[in-house]
Formats: sequence, structure tokens, C-alpha cells
Amino acid sequence: MLLSKRQLLAGGALVALSACGYTPAYAPGGVGNRLRGKIRVSDPGERHSFAFVERFEARMGAPSQPTHDLAYGIGFGADGVSITADQVTQRFNLTGKLTYSITQRPGNVAVTQGVVETFTSFATTSNITSTRAAEQDAYLRLVTILADQLVTELLASADRWLP
Repeated sequence: MLLSKRQLLAGGALVALSACGYTPAYAPGGVGNRLRGKIRVSDPGERHSFAFVERFEARMGAPSQPTHDLAYGIGFGADGVSITADQVTQRFNLTGKLTYSITQRPGNVAVTQGVVETFTSFATTSNITSTRAAEQDAYLRLVTILADQLVTELLASADRWLP
């Protein structure tokens, strides 16, 4: 059976990555498995924080024996980006900024911190109920993206701060 060019390129890329020290995050012994269920997120205080914690724990596992704590703050902004001649805003951009800090237990020693930012949008309609539902969905998408970005950043940097 002959290999296609695509299969040869993929195999060559894997060999090149392994030669430079690349290890899949969720491979046996990888940082993804070492972090799973080890980070306890600060208790949520409002609706968007609940969605953030739910997504983070879905990706990283609920803390069974936490070795680290995650403190975070989420900030939002909204800008009208499509305004009619009658001054009616038809589309909004929502921006989100998540600041975080990971501390190691015991002793609360800070091991890493940072910021992730993103945006999403929603359209308005003449129906206030539909507009409100679109806005709530946009906020949910925003905190989901922020949680996913944080997980990606933690997985990428964990080799530097995990014991």
C-alpha cells in the first residue's frame, strides 16, 4: 500500500516535532494529564462566572485533589458597531478580559499569572426578547472562549511552573 503525499507530510511533521521536544499535552505523562483535576477555581459570584467555572472544569476536570488555586477576574465592554442613520444600533461587539493568577498549595506561592482577551458580537432586532436572548448568548460564548483560551495558555506554560 502506497502512502499519499499528505500522509508522508504529516508523518514528517510528527518526526520533526518530536525531534524538537514536542510532547502532546494529553499523552501519558503530559502536562494535560498532570493538571487534570488539580486546579481549584475561586468560587463564582455572578452568572458569567458560573459559566466560566463550568467550562474551565469541563476542560480541566473538577478538582479532586487540588494542588493549585486559580483566582480570576472577568471584565466586559460593549461597543455599537453598526448604527443606522436613525441612530439605531444594529450590532454590538462584546469584549472580554480575563486576568488570572495560579498559586501553588500549600503556602499560596504564585506560580503564574496573565491576561487573556477576546471578543464576540451579536445583532439586535426589533423584538426586545430576541435581542436580549442574543446578548445573553453572546456573553455565554465570550466566557466560554475566555475559559478555552486560559486552558490553552495553562497547558502551553505548565512545564515552566508545574513541580
